[in-house]
Amino acid sequence: MHPITRWLLALAAVAGLAAAALSAVDLHRQREALRADVEAADLGDRWPHLADAVLRDVDPYWGRINLARALVYDAADSRRMEGMTVRQAALESVAAPRRLSLARELASEALAERPVVWQSWLFRGAALYRDWFRRLDERLFTERDQWEQDLDMAIRLAPGRAEPTRVRAGIIVDLWPAMSADERALELPTLAAAFENTATLKQFVVGWLTAAEEPFAAIPDDPDALAVVRDATRRLQDW
Repeated sequence: MHPITRWLLALAAVAGLAAAALSAVDLHRQREALRADVEAADLGDRWPHLADAVLRDVDPYWGRINLARALVYDAADSRRMEGMTVRQAALESVAAPRRLSLARELASEALAERPVVWQSWLFRGAALYRDWFRRLDERLFTERDQWEQDLDMAIRLAPGRAEPTRVRAGIIVDLWPAMSADERALELPTLAAAFENTATLKQFVVGWLTAAEEPFAAIPDDPDALAVVRDATRRLQDW
């Protein structure tokens, strides 16, 4: 082997080792940053298994996505306030905006790194929506493009995936009483498509039956869907 060739191969090997070392350092840095975010989110007490799963993720990128997902779904869970003392509820009302801000920040970082990943669009938009919804912020309507465009992009990037449509369906049910007739006409096909998924229908059927004057306009005419509606109707009557 020619000496120059040998030297070039040796140089390439050293460069490869240096790159691997830098990659390991960067991975460690990302993992430590993710650990700090999990601690800041205060998930450990309420969702210890979820916090562990986020930290065990092989790729910190997906750890950030899954932490954003957890924070958005936690904010959307109305049951989380049940059983809280007045002091705990007050502390939660202060912590909730901070967690949603963190979710939006994590999703934005993920989006900047990999723009075609639909989850980053979904949870960036959903985090902003949830924050404005819980504040009853008028920008929910006056600046709806701020959150709506992100959700629409997630649906376009993930055709056939249930999660983006499910998140959108929950928002439609939330806002239905405040929508105009024209807005309802635009949103009804999206909701009807979402409710073709039985799991999505089960998740939102009680809210939909409560909010809608003509709930069957969005409910599929099939035995499984009708069984879900009958069960929800019985529960509403029991309440």
